[in-house]
Amino acid sequence: MNKLLPIAVALAITGCGENVPLPLEKALTDYTILKATNSKGIPIFKDRNFGSLHIYSNSKSLEERAQTSLLAAKDYLEKENVKFVKVCHLMANEPDLIGTAICPTRVNYAPDGKGDNGKSSFKHKTWEAVGVKDEFDPLSIKIQILWSRNDLKFEKEDDLKEFISKSLDNRVSAADIRLPNYNMVDL
Repeated sequence: MNKLLPIAVALAITGCGENVPLPLEKALTDYTILKATNSKGIPIFKDRNFGSLHIYSNSKSLEERAQTSLLAAKDYLEKENVKFVKVCHLMANEPDLIGTAICPTRVNYAPDGKGDNGKSSFKHKTWEAVGVKDEFDPLSIKIQILWSRNDLKFEKEDDLKEFISKSLDNRVSAADIRLPNYNMVDL
């Protein structure tokens, strides 16, 4: 009995299943949803509706971006009555980055902890997150935005790089233009 008491106390304090508290103490409430979609109304997903968000906030650290993403996921899940939400927190308040750029912070959230397929489990019971720990270089963000906006206008990548270089007043040579490469870490 003495060995079970600490477990019982921990479950009473933190909850279990759908009552597991989320780490939201550093979440920013003034996030912007740039795009929201869900699977409601699609017959194949009728048993496990899910949502997908692309958001932006002025968060300054990976921890803030991840917690803000968790808050956005929780809010969306409650509003739309879905069972699972995945969030991409973009590096800039720029809709052109959606689907064409690196997602520097990704969060999955489901109160039942079962993921989008209803079977997989998360690292932290009800959520998991990965992201870029480094700060984002403003010039790299500009390059990524210009690349996303103009990629389809050029047949050759070298022409796109030349265009981006000129758009940046040649602060970066065309030969040095490339999309940023970030190392992701698990939270």
